[in-house]
Amino acid sequence: MKSPRAGWVSEIDAEKVGVAAMLLGAGRQRAEDKIDHAVGLNIVTHVGDETAADGAIFTVNYRHEENLVVAVSLLSSAFTVTDNAPSATPIVLESIT
Repeated sequence: MKSPRAGWVSEIDAEKVGVAAMLLGAGRQRAEDKIDHAVGLNIVTHVGDETAADGAIFTVNYRHEENLVVAVSLLSSAFTVTDNAPSATPIVLESIT
């Protein structure tokens, strides 16, 4: 999948990414569902990365097209590309002793 425009990836909605992967077969909706180990997502551009218009954001490996349209729609809406680089967030928010 390609970036809709040039800019910086400022947010990735992990829940949407997870649901999309599950719909493609990489996870289970119910306990009895099978996991397809040939299915998966590769996030190429991460939060804070600059991307060109039509630059690769992620790749999708799938076996069946059954839920592909819904999964791609979820993935496309999971990535937010903005004009400005996002501000850095600290790795450790708080230490509890």
